[in-house]
Amino acid sequence: MAEMWTVRDVLWVARRFGFANIVVETDSTFVFNALRRRHVQAGRLCRVLHEILVLASEFSSLQVIFCYRESNGVPDSLAKHVATTQEHFVLY
Repeated sequence: MAEMWTVRDVLWVARRFGFANIVVETDSTFVFNALRRRHVQAGRLCRVLHEILVLASEFSSLQVIFCYRESNGVPDSLAKHVATTQEHFVLY
């Protein structure tokens, strides 16, 4: 699930830039529940969730908030655009 990979990547970037307090907003009930329960049953996503939890432990605080898709329009549109493009994300 792309949303799990995105959370992991964003936490990595936040750590790299020295952020201490993080709020993760998601419109994915799967991601929200996985992060709140700290458990996922899907095989490959177990590794991603583990990476997220390791990264999360490096922040002073990490809060997970569920947002309804209707109130999350801009990030949802951006995610749909990224999912349909062949370009790669590069962080310098």
